[in-house]
Amino acid sequence: MGDTVIVDMPNYMQVPGLLKWIGANIMYLWRKPPDWRFPVEKAIELMIRYRPKAIFITDPNNPTGSYMDRNELNELAEESIKTGTLLVFDEVYWGSERGEPKNSVIQVIEGENAVSISGLSKVYGLPGLRIGWIAVKLRKIVDRMLGLKDYTSIAPSILSDYIASKILTQNNVEKLRKRAKEIIEKNIKILKKEFTIRENIIEVYWPLAGAFIWTRIPWTTNTLELTYDLYKRYSILINPGECFEAKGYIRIGIGQKPELFNKNIRYTLNSLEELRKQYAKMKLLD
Repeated sequence: MGDTVIVDMPNYMQVPGLLKWIGANIMYLWRKPPDWRFPVEKAIELMIRYRPKAIFITDPNNPTGSYMDRNELNELAEESIKTGTLLVFDEVYWGSERGEPKNSVIQVIEGENAVSISGLSKVYGLPGLRIGWIAVKLRKIVDRMLGLKDYTSIAPSILSDYIASKILTQNNVEKLRKRAKEIIEKNIKILKKEFTIRENIIEVYWPLAGAFIWTRIPWTTNTLELTYDLYKRYSILINPGECFEAKGYIRIGIGQKPELFNKNIRYTLNSLEELRKQYAKMKLLD
C-alpha cells in the first residue's frame, strides 16, 4: 500500500487498474507517436528521482506494437539494480516480432529484479487452455505467487496442463510463433493495399509486433462514440482509444485468418468511411 510505481502507457489497462485497487502511487510514463517507443531515458530519470518499488512495462506493447531492443533493456536493467526497482514485464506478445527478435527481460537481466509474465493466449492461439506463467529468479516472489495462486486458480485442469506441456517444447514453440508471424504479415500486406486508397480514413502506425494495429482517426477525437456507432450500425467490434486513456485512436485486431481478414478489413474501412460522411452531415467532425 502506498508504494510508488511507474506504469508504461498506453497499456493493457488491467495493470493500472489493479495497482489503483491495491493503493499504489502510480506515475504514468507515456510513449509518444510516431514510433511509440518506450522512453528509456525518462524512465531512468524517474527511477533516479523517485526510486520506485516497481516499473510495469508491456513489451511488445499493447496497443502500439512497439518493443524494446537489447540495448534499451540493458540501460533500464543497470539503473533498476542501482535503485532497487523491480522490472515487471508483460511479455504475452513475445514471439510475434516482425523484424529482429526481441529478448525477454529475463534473458537480459542477470540479477533478481526482473519478472516476465506470459501465457498461451496470444501468439500461441490457445486462450481456452487458460495457461499462463511468471518467470522470475527471486525466490520470495515465487513463494508469494504460489500463495496467491492458492486463492485464485488453485491448479489448471489436467487436460490443459498436458496440452501446454506438449506445446511448450522448443520445436512446437517455434512452429506456432512462425504461424502467428505469417498470419500477421499476410494481414498487414492486405491492410496496406486497402490503406492506399483510404488514407484519409485512418492514420496507421505500423506495428513491430503484436496481432493488432494502432491507428489515429483524423476526423474525430470521440472514438468511444465512433466505436459504439460501428457496433450498433455495422456489428463491428473494435477497441476505442478511450480504453487505453488515448482519445482519438482505435486498436484493430489483425489476427484473423487472412481470407477472413481480407473481407472484414475492407468492410471495416468502408464502414468508417460511411460514418465519416454521416458525421460531416451532422457536423460532428472535429
